[in-house]
Amino acid sequence: MKKLIEKGIIGIIFLGIVLAGCIQPTQERTAEYSAEKEPFGIFAAFAQKHGLTIAQTREFFKKNMGITQESKIIEQLPSPSETFEKDKLKLLGSTAEELDAIPKENYSQPTFFGDFETSGRDQWINAEATTPMSHGIISTPADQYATLAPESKEMRATLFVRAAWGSTYYQGIKLYATISPEAAIQFHVNPEQFLLEPTFPTIHQNWVEKISIRGELTGNVEPGTYVITIKMSDPDIENVTKWIETREPYTNGNGSFTDPRGVATLTLNVPE
Repeated sequence: MKKLIEKGIIGIIFLGIVLAGCIQPTQERTAEYSAEKEPFGIFAAFAQKHGLTIAQTREFFKKNMGITQESKIIEQLPSPSETFEKDKLKLLGSTAEELDAIPKENYSQPTFFGDFETSGRDQWINAEATTPMSHGIISTPADQYATLAPESKEMRATLFVRAAWGSTYYQGIKLYATISPEAAIQFHVNPEQFLLEPTFPTIHQNWVEKISIRGELTGNVEPGTYVITIKMSDPDIENVTKWIETREPYTNGNGSFTDPRGVATLTLNVPE
């Protein structure tokens, strides 16, 4: 009986050592975590996915991307203003003037756009040691609707054109508007040409551009529904030359956008 008890004690002690060894990585995984340094939960999610500690995760990002903490991802961006949450809600439905009034310090935050939580964070959570070269364009809100006010001689729209999540290229953009069916409306896009900067591995300051669109009635426009499409073309050669010389890697954004619906669609109703 004494031998059985001794074996039992030894077994319990051994089991305790094994269990302690099993739970230790979990404890380390949550240690050293800082909401200030890791505001998006990316490092914690990466550590959990790959079975690493937070310290090991930081070492991975430091070695392969030069990022020592999550806050470095948005280090180039300005701090949001106190109206950030209110401005964010405006994307769900607002006038062109209300969207146009949103300051850059708010719309340049990645969390200003809802798809950051669904696909943006994944670019870092699924990151590999070698960063693939990629580029792409996203516009928000991509589908807009408006009714021309009585006696009004113009229509307005505002949208945000941005580099896709995971973009490593600088992308030169030129926008223009078309209308169907044809109507006596002259469009002004501001800015018409601009450069979008990368969103990976860090988000650069000019990764998103706010676009103001104004349609000026230059003649009689029949009542009905008109579809205005915002399209993209290659920037002027002088801009392309300048950007190639000063930004690397560079590509024309037009080559990465193949959606036949264009960058954005504005449906305009002209009442009788």
